[in-house]
Amino acid sequence: MNSAKIVFPAKFANACADVVGFAHFGGKAPSGLALIQDWLEGAGWEQLADQWDGMIALKTSEAPYNDDDLRSESEIDDSTKIGDQERILFAKQWLADTMEENDSHWLPSVHHCIITRGDGLSAILGCTVQCYGQGGNEIEWHGAFRVLADFLDHISDNGYDLKVDPESIDSSYIKKYWSF
Repeated sequence: MNSAKIVFPAKFANACADVVGFAHFGGKAPSGLALIQDWLEGAGWEQLADQWDGMIALKTSEAPYNDDDLRSESEIDDSTKIGDQERILFAKQWLADTMEENDSHWLPSVHHCIITRGDGLSAILGCTVQCYGQGGNEIEWHGAFRVLADFLDHISDNGYDLKVDPESIDSSYIKKYWSF
């Protein structure tokens, strides 16, 4: 994984130091966090986007993993019972199609960058980006974290599946994300 290092303007030195301290020691989120995020969405966007390492995630809360969509897409009558095998096949096919079409509003890109303060202590700032074509990007900031693994654990625990692989979908995956 790429450890994106962004060159922040000098005027953000104190804000970066506060964010790193917050990531490591907790407390109230510093006001500088929002300033840094706003800068990354604007003038710093190109740097952040250039550092992207190709990581994507499935935003599971928006995936059409439910019996209604399965019935509609597969033309299954309302009186016909749907089993896990049909759900697995539907989920595999939907995910394979989505990945092939690179449908990034379903599969947001995962971005992160390193923020370092003067004494060398650093933290990770992370976001996910859903692209809606002409509708633009929707950026969701997830906060500041001590290390990259903490950020990835956070998004995995909050509705993003980082193990996007149609071939590995099984009953436990379906039960975890399926809306019955």
